[in-house]
Amino acid sequence: GVNDEDMHQEMLDAMITIGFESETVQSLMRLIIAVLFAGNITFTPSKDGESCILEESEAALKAAALLGISFESLASALTVRTYKAGMETVTKQVHTDEAIKACEALIKAVYGAAFDFIVDRVNASIVEDNTSHGLSEASIGVLDIFGFETFKVNSFEQICINYTNEALQQQFNKYVFKLEQQEYEKE
Repeated sequence: GVNDEDMHQEMLDAMITIGFESETVQSLMRLIIAVLFAGNITFTPSKDGESCILEESEAALKAAALLGISFESLASALTVRTYKAGMETVTKQVHTDEAIKACEALIKAVYGAAFDFIVDRVNASIVEDNTSHGLSEASIGVLDIFGFETFKVNSFEQICINYTNEALQQQFNKYVFKLEQQEYEKE
């Protein structure tokens, strides 16, 4: 089997090896943990159903802290919309469904930005390494054949599913590349 602790340490070591500063690695880990907590954020609808409030749960408090903002700022960002109408600014409380969509958009934006940042840094590292050895420019591409699952609650089961999907993809890639390598060796 796979030892998660060893794999995590290997990933951290690889990030340092390709030039990530330890503060950057810590910031990325904070963002990913914030995304996981944000997936468990819940909202309580008002009695009339026209608005909602962000529940002051452990998930919401930790997500806000990890993102470096106050709980109140997170609550406002997810449950209040501000519109400009001419010269007037209009503030409106949102329905629970809209707050959930805002939270999902936040999760997607944070995770996407972290992922893009990592890929850009890895590509920059490859370019620096290749050009210093007189090789042509290279880059990596990432293929996710299983997609991104969305559940009402970001639970332990989701993490297990995502982990399994990644392990399956890694096994598939190893198998395909091994076959490709054997083919090259035959030639």
